[in-house]
Amino acid sequence: GGDDLLVDLAILPEVRREDVGAPHPVVDEILDDIRIGTERKEWAERMGKRDRRSYLFVGITGGGKSHHLKLISTELHDWIEQQTGCRTSRLIMVDASQFWSPYFGETEQRIARWAAKLYNLGKQTLTDKAGNQFRSPLVIVLEECETLLRSRNDGTSNHLFDRPLGLLLQKTESLEGALEVPIVWLATSNRADLADAAALRRIGMRRVNFHTLNGAAVRAVLAKKIFASMPIAGDIGDLESRRAVAIEQIAAYLLGDETPQELAVAVMDNSERHSINRRDLVTPAVLEEAVSWAIDRCLSKSARQDNLLGLDARDVIEFLHRHYGNLARTLRVHNVAEYCPQWFDNEGPGVRRIEPSAHTQRRPAALLVA
Repeated sequence: GGDDLLVDLAILPEVRREDVGAPHPVVDEILDDIRIGTERKEWAERMGKRDRRSYLFVGITGGGKSHHLKLISTELHDWIEQQTGCRTSRLIMVDASQFWSPYFGETEQRIARWAAKLYNLGKQTLTDKAGNQFRSPLVIVLEECETLLRSRNDGTSNHLFDRPLGLLLQKTESLEGALEVPIVWLATSNRADLADAAALRRIGMRRVNFHTLNGAAVRAVLAKKIFASMPIAGDIGDLESRRAVAIEQIAAYLLGDETPQELAVAVMDNSERHSINRRDLVTPAVLEEAVSWAIDRCLSKSARQDNLLGLDARDVIEFLHRHYGNLARTLRVHNVAEYCPQWFDNEGPGVRRIEPSAHTQRRPAALLVA
């Protein structure tokens, strides 16, 4: 068997490019690899292209890593449906809980059984619309991979992780020569510094950084969330003009210097000082939350007045200001890597302390206007 490893597509949300706002270029790279490896297999063989592609998505919580995984899955299965006429799952989700066991030897047995099922899946063929048999790629997703590929040098878990991790890598590598189907490994991590560097090298993980949103991406996401027909508060100008002004007001708060940007300062072990700014922590998830909260507030105010007032940019900014204020108060040495993963790797300096900023509580001018 092995079909039980495949994700049921009926319970997996579909994500389209317009839902992402500003898709990472790696999406096209991965999907092109899959299509070429199947449709132009002889080209790939002549060029000596390896059958395994491995990517490690690294970035801040809420930065879009999981959203991009769902986008890749959606477009992969669109392609399979175009080829076969059926939407057939080729996606496998992996987490540590399906392997670890408190009983001696059981973890290793679970890994061996999982690898055997993966082998069976790789040997399966699909039938295209012309009646030809072909082997479709398998996509294996390891979210929060540091849980499974935990560093063997962290000083706390050598006895627990060494043998299972070694076996998992051995089984994975042995499949390389046995299967005639591309395997695409997609891993995510908020704390790549906790993942075993040697394990990542053996799997051949290419690090893909999901940075926080820049100005163009912020506006693209806001334009998606504050859609063209959404009522916007105010009585000056037409709807399109009010929408454009609202997007610019929110972007100015997030990216500009109208309100001090600094939330805190991270002092590293080597005495370097890193300013943690609001503009460095803008994610799609935060923007979605902020707009959703503002919509709820709009509906509450409208119900009290028995009149639909429309979304108010000040409500979006109010949520964001509270969010970043709370974040500044909760930043600590033990959690700063979740928000600023770009500073951390297995060989880089650690954080000695977090110094709060005196400017965090200052309210932006947009919220001081009645």
